[in-house]
Amino acid sequence: MHRPGIASVIGNTIFLNKTTIEEVEKYHKDTLKIAIEQANQEWNRIVGARNRLRDEEKNHRIHIENVSKRINFDD
Repeated sequence: MHRPGIASVIGNTIFLNKTTIEEVEKYHKDTLKIAIEQANQEWNRIVGARNRLRDEEKNHRIHIENVSKRINFDD
């Protein structure tokens, strides 16, 4: 029942080409649920890393601004 290459994803929709709805119900549903869960976990990891990087960059800019305000070349 294994047919490589039948699956594709566009946006948030999974397409199983040349597959009947009965096959999806009987054979593919459990696998799709696992794949979706893993994809969601990976997406959350990527978004979390991106957010942490954004926060680190923001904090760095704030730090640079604060330190630069203390530097005076007129002394």
